Amino acid sequence: MKPFNVLRVALLILVSASVGAWGWRSWRGANAAPDSTAASATAAEAVVADPLLADGVAVVNFHGALRCPTCRTIGALSQAVVEQDFADDVAAGRVQWSSIDFEDAAYAHYTDDYELTSSNVVVVRRSGGKDVAYRRLDDVWTHYDDEPAFRAYVAAAVRDALAGR
Repeated sequence: MKPFNVLRVALLILVSASVGAWGWRSWRGANAAPDSTAASATAAEAVVADPLLADGVAVVNFHGALRCPTCRTIGALSQAVVEQDFADDVAAGRVQWSSIDFEDAAYAHYTDDYELTSSNVVVVRRSGGKDVAYRRLDDVWTHYDDEPAFRAYVAAAVRDALAGR
């Protein structure tokens, strides 16, 4: 068999295996028996996880269902800034942290609300139960590998929101 034909067969096998694995996962997920305790826990988390239920400043890490190492780093660093630098504000209910999968149907509206095109961190200021202002922190992607710069960037956005800027 010629090398070109061997390569063609190998690629065909690889593509077939990939499509088969995707089909199996899709079929298995669609035919899985629902776990009532998991469903009720997910519903309860959805109510708690929505940072936009209360007034104040919400710092939200919006991410997709699949998270790359960089997305995880951005989420972890953002959460650390909120929990460490704004601990008093969190305790007083002025600042809230949340991490939300915007691909989940319950939260898909945030894609339009905050003009999300990919995973990102958004700082939202709310008053009277409505958004007053928000700031999408696009530069988290350029600062994720420089922790001091990242922390300063996110902290400044939160301070601005608390000050009404």
